[in-house]
Amino acid sequence: MYGAIVLDSMIIVGLPYLVFSSLASLIVGAATGERGALILTLASWAGNMTAFLLLYATVVLAVMLTGNWLVSLLAVATFWIYGPMVYILRESYEKIFFRTILYNVHQDILPGWLSPLCFVLLKRIDQTKWINLGVGVLLLVVSGFLYRLRRSEVAGSAMSLQRR
Repeated sequence: MYGAIVLDSMIIVGLPYLVFSSLASLIVGAATGERGALILTLASWAGNMTAFLLLYATVVLAVMLTGNWLVSLLAVATFWIYGPMVYILRESYEKIFFRTILYNVHQDILPGWLSPLCFVLLKRIDQTKWINLGVGVLLLVVSGFLYRLRRSEVAGSAMSLQRR
């Protein structure tokens, strides 16, 4: 059941995106005479779908860990924002207290790796296509395991998994 829901979600998003971006690419290619537009569109589609998979898997994991929709939204926000917030806090501490020799080395490299949302917002999809795919599949496997552990009677509670 879980696998069918995940596959349906990927098809619902991916198939229209593929059809309409390919159609737009063919129209642009016919108007301009560009022959490689469809190949670039397919490569872009694959990269964007891996980014979608990563974000979707993060949301599914948050929903599987929680039982309430409001708590699920807070969990998604935490998963997406926690890494960059820790980075900003560390940067501010470095500027105030901890001046080290490595102060300027990591400034633009680290924030993009701390959150799944940063992958998409910083447009690093081409560089992280396989990482997105691997982490997304791993998160979906963990979510599937949690789906099997989750009892149906905890649907309205704040946390769906209880400690035993």
